[in-house]
Amino acid sequence: AKDEPPPVLPLGPDTVQLPTPAPTTLSFRSDALVFRAEFPAAPADDPVIRGLLTQAKADLADLKATSQKAPAGAPGPWEADVRWRYTAQAGDLVSLAGEIATYTGGAHPNLALEAVISDTSGQALAFAEMLRPDRT
Repeated sequence: AKDEPPPVLPLGPDTVQLPTPAPTTLSFRSDALVFRAEFPAAPADDPVIRGLLTQAKADLADLKATSQKAPAGAPGPWEADVRWRYTAQAGDLVSLAGEIATYTGGAHPNLALEAVISDTSGQALAFAEMLRPDRT
């Protein structure tokens, strides 16, 4: 019986179910640019996700302006696909991994991988900060 999952308890009439936050998506489409960014489900006031969303909005604004300057006859539209996911959480630290695929008319898309480690206040940690002996 060790391998059996715990029993699911039925919900009673007084049970309060908290809503599960939905993933956040930022998207834009025009003749010159298709942009989509996805972020993991988190409370609306999550400072880590808010920071990533702010950066995605700035990247979108830059791509909107730059994509309009593409030479006539260039393959298009430009595309950007950004996806973030949580990879770990321990105490007040969270780790996220991002995959960013962009296509700006070349022979193939470009792929970038990014990692963010921050405390739950949204403050990114430097590598040396992670190695402090008092941080557990």
